[in-house]
Amino acid sequence: MKKIICAVLIVTFLLCLYSCYGKDEAASDEPSAETVTEQESYVPTDISGIAAPFSINGIDVPYALYRYYFANVRYKYDGGDESYWEENDYTEEIRAEVMRYIRRSYAMEECAKQYGVELTEAEKAKVEQSIMTDRLQYADDDEYYRSLDGNFLTVDTFRYVEETASLEEKMLDYLTSEVSGP
Repeated sequence: MKKIICAVLIVTFLLCLYSCYGKDEAASDEPSAETVTEQESYVPTDISGIAAPFSINGIDVPYALYRYYFANVRYKYDGGDESYWEENDYTEEIRAEVMRYIRRSYAMEECAKQYGVELTEAEKAKVEQSIMTDRLQYADDDEYYRSLDGNFLTVDTFRYVEETASLEEKMLDYLTSEVSGP
């Protein structure tokens, strides 16, 4: 067993030496991986300056949330095929469906407040852990932010969606236990 480990270590060491030697021999006019990474560092879409498109019961609905729902409902119609919109116009239907989703979410939050149902610190920590686990699946922050942008999410919107899903699950448990008894 020790011989195998030693052999693996020697091969690894030789590969490291070879890769270092190859870098010294590389042409100086070619950009290094570090230079390319720095130059092409991904900058997430900044929509923070866009005003809330509307409010519900005096609470501003962030544009980022509206954008997320709109993009997902639109995708439900076209499946990612932009040519679909050349012959179809369901803009009003999409907006109506987006409004239903957002109103439902805000109504559930209001109902939870009325019943005194809220996420505990442990449940919020679980949401944060879930977000961190998701983030660690990516090679780096650039890839993570590209994924969020590709799904029309911001970090805050992603957190909101995750927390809302957890609250909705807790609210459903609360309501069904109230009806059926503890």
